[in-house]
This record gives sequence, C-alpha cells and structure tokens, in this order.
Amino acid sequence: MCECYIENQPGPSLATFKAMLRSGMMGWCTLMCDTGAWSTEQHRVARRQIEIYKQWIRPLINQGELFHISRRPDEARWDGMEYFDSKSGKGMVFAFRGVKAVEMSHTFPLKGLDRTATYKVWCEDGAGTRDEEAGAKLIDAELQVEASGPGESGLIYLQRK
Repeated sequence: MCECYIENQPGPSLATFKAMLRSGMMGWCTLMCDTGAWSTEQHRVARRQIEIYKQWIRPLINQGELFHISRRPDEARWDGMEYFDSKSGKGMVFAFRGVKAVEMSHTFPLKGLDRTATYKVWCEDGAGTRDEEAGAKLIDAELQVEASGPGESGLIYLQRK
C-alpha cells in the first residue's frame, strides 16, 4: 500500500477542502497539517471524510483491486481512480476535476464489475446519483461525474445488488 499525505492546501471552498482530504485517502492516509487551524465547518467535513475512509475506502484498499480510469493527472484534466472488491461487490470511484479543467463533468470507464449484475450507484456529494445501473452499461457507457468548480472532487459508491 502506498502512503498518501494530506498536506494543508485547502483551496478557496469547502468543496476544494474535501478534495484535499480525499486526495490523501487513496492509500495509507497520513495528515500532514495543523488541524487546529481548521474552522468548525472544516472539522465537520473532515470527520465525515475520515468516517468514509474508515468504513468504505480502507476495506477496499485492503481487499479490492485498484484501477486507474483516467489519463495521468494534470491541472487541465480530470483524474479518476476506482477501487472494486468483487467478493463484497463494493467499489468506489475517486474523481478529481483539475484546477484548470474547463469541463464541468467527465465520464470514466469502470472496470472490475460484473457485466451481468446490477449496481446501486450513488455519490457522496449528491451529484450524479442513480438508483440502479446494469454492470454492462457502467462498463460500456461509462460513469459520468460532475464537479461545478475547478479543483473539486467526487466520491461515487458502487454496490452490487
């Protein structure tokens, strides 16, 4: 497992603060910032993101497969990674909009899914939430993710039904 550091680069909004936290949660997560300087709202957001890390992300890192579902990241494009555990049928997509990315939404090809299964798909932040999708559709048509501002992110949950 790769150690990932969360550095103190919160950006101008709570959405970019979430992206900062999430960027360090794709492996062994280490906080490298003064949390005492965070606002009450940032603490609330951080508690939720750490709860997600403990409940969803860490088990997927431990048991699931990792898929790079985008080109190499840069500031001008979207970046995406997917963890999927075929035994539990759970997965998660990390989507990051580059700080110079023009497009407000992006589609990512999903991997590791069962083409014949149905999946519940929902987003931690509410954008792009769907009740059910066929595995084949998610693989073939790809998953669309939205982020209204540059430097923002999305966490998309996948659960085999």
